[in-house]
Amino acid sequence: MNYFYLFILLLFLYTELNLCENEKKDELFSNSELENIGGSAGGIITGSSNLSAHTNPHPSTTNVAGDIIHGLKSASPPIVELNEEALIDPDIVCERDYNIPCPEDYTYIGSVHKNDDEICAPSPTYDGPCIGEELNIKNMSDARKENWSMKCKTSWPCRKCVRDYTSFCPEKWNKVEGTIRSCKPSRDYMGPCKYQINFSGYNIEMLSDWSLKCEAWWVCDHIDLFPDCPDSDVPITAAATRWRLMKNYQ
Repeated sequence: MNYFYLFILLLFLYTELNLCENEKKDELFSNSELENIGGSAGGIITGSSNLSAHTNPHPSTTNVAGDIIHGLKSASPPIVELNEEALIDPDIVCERDYNIPCPEDYTYIGSVHKNDDEICAPSPTYDGPCIGEELNIKNMSDARKENWSMKCKTSWPCRKCVRDYTSFCPEKWNKVEGTIRSCKPSRDYMGPCKYQINFSGYNIEMLSDWSLKCEAWWVCDHIDLFPDCPDSDVPITAAATRWRLMKNYQ
């Protein structure tokens, strides 16, 4: 009999506890909120199962790096637009020697008329657009000679000399005051480089390359007696030494 009352008491306590828990649950969440929570939890579980079925949740760092490198290899290189008119052919770009009377493929014949003209006549090797036209070089400025060269497609010979790269600036360029070795073009300069340049740290080869690109020339130090000698501006190079030995100059 005592066990029966004890069972009834325990059943009563269990019922009371369940009622309290249900009341607390109702206070925390409504039925609709409980449904939303259940749906979100179900979605998380479903997504996790799909992820584990198709992807590796812990990818190898080596694979990631390999994918990046592969992507870089397959990427197209940047498109570089070149101004073909600005390209320079080193064989034809040089400082022209306008002290020579006539341009290439022309012959000096002097005065052939009553006045004291200085005439250059085209030779048989000339095949430009000015065939049959005499050139009167009397009082002809360097600028006019340059314009005539462009029109008639022939030039005066290149000036052959060893340049004095110890000079602060090339000819027709001016020193920028207050700088170690910066130069800017003067109004007389007609080349393609219109910007100020700092030559600090430039060696002879770098100055020579810039000179060719910008068609700005350093003053001549002395006449080049051996124009076909390699590295004539730097005569101690191996190529220049071999050339002198071959020519019995050393």
